[in-house]
Amino acid sequence: MNWFYSENGAQKGPVDDATFRALVSNGTIHPDTLVWREGMTDWSPLSAAAPELAPAGAPPPRSAGAPPPLSTGAAPAVPAAAGAPIPEGTVPNHLVGAILSTLCSSVCCCLPGIPAIVYAAQVNGRLAAGDLEGARRASSNANVWMWIAFGIGIAVWAVNIASVLLSLPQIVQAAEEARAAAGG
Repeated sequence: MNWFYSENGAQKGPVDDATFRALVSNGTIHPDTLVWREGMTDWSPLSAAAPELAPAGAPPPRSAGAPPPLSTGAAPAVPAAAGAPIPEGTVPNHLVGAILSTLCSSVCCCLPGIPAIVYAAQVNGRLAAGDLEGARRASSNANVWMWIAFGIGIAVWAVNIASVLLSLPQIVQAAEEARAAAGG
């Protein structure tokens, strides 16, 4: 049976039983290292998943709070830092830019900015859940939609300003005719 283990927050494996036991023996895998193998529902510390392999006097297992494995039989994503949340700020959420681009594009309609705000709002939640890859995807999507909304907003503003500038001589002429007609 193949094992997967977490090393510095990265998933390692699969490794066979003999290799896994050697990694435990040489200290690469220690009692609180998160491990997973087919048949387990969550990542668990070695001391809980295979107590017979953990060195004597190992600390009691901690709750990993990891997601269940994929149905394909592949190992689930390793929770960051043994299930600890990833600090906010490690992945930009683009929320301010998303809001500003939505306001900029609100002249025509704010629809392109809405996905930017939705994706931006997902980043910190995914980081708190330990889903670094999901946070990076949400950040990337927020950035793309932010620039789309900003581009549409700038284009619409440019068209509006150009139309006002092009019609300005007609407005001035109409105002002068109205003044001349009123003044006699």
